[in-house]
Formats: sequence, structure tokens, C-alpha cells
Amino acid sequence: MRFWTKENGRMADIPFAPITIGDRKIEVAMEWVKGKSMTARLKNGRIQIRIPQHLGKNAALPHADMLLGRLTKRILKDPERYLGRKIKRLVFKGPGRLTLMGRPLEITIEESGRLHKRAKIWGENGAIKVILPKTGESEPDLEGWSPSISRFIIAKSIRELEGRVNDINSNHYRSRIGSVKIKDIYSRWGSCKIPANDLVFNFKLLFMPLGVLDYVIAHELAHTKVKNHGKRFWETVKEASPDYAKHRRWLRLESEKFLEGQGF
Repeated sequence: MRFWTKENGRMADIPFAPITIGDRKIEVAMEWVKGKSMTARLKNGRIQIRIPQHLGKNAALPHADMLLGRLTKRILKDPERYLGRKIKRLVFKGPGRLTLMGRPLEITIEESGRLHKRAKIWGENGAIKVILPKTGESEPDLEGWSPSISRFIIAKSIRELEGRVNDINSNHYRSRIGSVKIKDIYSRWGSCKIPANDLVFNFKLLFMPLGVLDYVIAHELAHTKVKNHGKRFWETVKEASPDYAKHRRWLRLESEKFLEGQGF
């Protein structure tokens, strides 16, 4: 059932009946926007249909139905891409050798002889030492301290990542860049906030092959030139990452197994 309402003197968003795909119930809503573009996308588990407000109700609803139908077909054709599992947060399970931005990283663990509440972490020259609070357990529990280790590695890696972003940007895009951040997020590999061009990259990318990292950097930088994911966008990505299709597929199909192979 659809509703036509006014809110504060303007047209309000119009909710549609939810759609069900497999065992997933997906909320759908149509919102009015200025301009001429009509889009439908799945974001944060909800389908958003955006229609130019100048069209009016009678012309807008058929367009919304068409866009919803097209998007539903794409979801049914490739449900793993649209409805697949969220990217898992990274958990350090124990000591071992990893690869951080193309270089080996050795993580060692010790249990403190003293009773205290916090883990102590320091590192240099490709090694990180973690001293965990004394618990009396036979094996130190590293997993509970993963967020602390992640924050330490992020702080040590951000300058190098910024340099990599700046190099790719200056060689291919020459865009004005805002902030560059690394976060242990689970919903996406990266993001670009327009118009500030603030870039955020998934923490897990630091442990993946450099070609994959550079693809995601190119992907987000390309959004400073092209907002959508149309043909021109992928041509822009290809300027800095000629094998982007291979890296994109690898992230979807191989990244989880790769991280498990590194001991996560």
C-alpha cells in the first residue's frame, strides 16, 4: 500500500510494501529529490528509490515500480553480492607471522607476572609484542584483546596508507582529498564521503595483497570524479587499477579464506 502525504509543506517520503527475497524481508521507501536522476539502490538492508520531485505523484509511481522491478531482478540474479554475509571483524587468535602492507609482521604474546587490567602492546621493525594481564589460565586469551591490537596497528599504519593514497591520487586523479582513516568495519571495504572526499578503508585490507589494497584505493578515489557505479566510473577505476575486475572478484570470493590462512 502506498501513501501520498505532505509534511511541513513539502512532499513526504512514500513507503512501499516490503519485499521478501529468500528468508530476507527488505523494507522499501521512495524519497523525493531535487534534480533529474532516478535511482534505486539497496543500502543498509533497505531499498531506497529516489525520484525527482518535479514529476509529481501520477508520473512518479510507475517509474518507481520500474526501478524496483529492475533492482529486484539484479538481487535475485546475484543474491550473494547484494545480500551476502557481512564482512567479519578481524580477530587475532594467537601469535604468528602475518603480512602487513606487503611486509612480514611477527606477533608474539607473553603473560604478565603482575595483576593489571590492560594489555601492553609495543612494536617496531616488523614485530609486535603483546603482554597480557595475568589470568591464571593455561593459554593467554588473545581474542579478547583484538580491538586493542587493531588500534595499535592502525596508528602505526595510517601514515603509510596516506602516502599510498596520495601517490595514486597524484598519478591518476589529482583530486582534493579530505581525511584518510582506517576502521575495523564490517559493512564495506571502503567509502568516500562527498563532497569533503573523506576516505575510510577497512582495516582488513592492510593484510591483503597490495594489488587488492590499491584497487580499493582507486575505487574510492574514482568516486571523487564519478559518484555512481556506471560505465564511466569503472573506466575511471581502470586508470589506476587495470586489473580491477580480478581484484574485485577476489575480494568477494577469496578474501575470507585468505585471512583464515593468515591465522585470523
